[in-house]
Amino acid sequence: MRFTNNDGEVEVKPDDYAPLSLTPSRLRDIAMRHGVTSGPGVDRSYMPTQNELGVVARSLAHAINHGQMIDFGHWPNGMIKKAAVRGGDLYSAGALSHPFGSPYVILHSWSDEMNPRMTGTETCAYLVNPFRNEKLPDDFEAMEITGLSIGGIDCVSVNDRVTFEFDHEKKSAICFPLSRIS
Repeated sequence: MRFTNNDGEVEVKPDDYAPLSLTPSRLRDIAMRHGVTSGPGVDRSYMPTQNELGVVARSLAHAINHGQMIDFGHWPNGMIKKAAVRGGDLYSAGALSHPFGSPYVILHSWSDEMNPRMTGTETCAYLVNPFRNEKLPDDFEAMEITGLSIGGIDCVSVNDRVTFEFDHEKKSAICFPLSRIS
């Protein structure tokens, strides 16, 4: 598996890394030392560059340093699905706004009793970056970050990345996955 960090791209054997449950204090410690990586991944075109990882590390540290982390506790997957429908409608109607005008973090654990591959709970964190300007008042980018221990060093890995663009005429949001492939 390949990982990208501040030292460049490195190969890591599967035995050298393990999932890491994120807590607010663990995420804070990782953010303060800029412990951000990407991977595991096999397709380099979707992995963040070193420059992008630097931006993510600074954004994560900014959010944590400014107290802009919300720990929502545990959300069962069924509740997430129901809330997403209602929340999406409210967001599309302009009734929801971002709690902060600069990067912030959402943290929660979740479980999916209907998924036989999932045996317990997982912890997810999302780094959200609202675009605050007149042209894009409701748009934002978000990325899932998960905890990893690589060779005994705790870090977070950038996983799914998306950009949400709000269409005011159609009253709907469009989600675009981020990649550098044109």
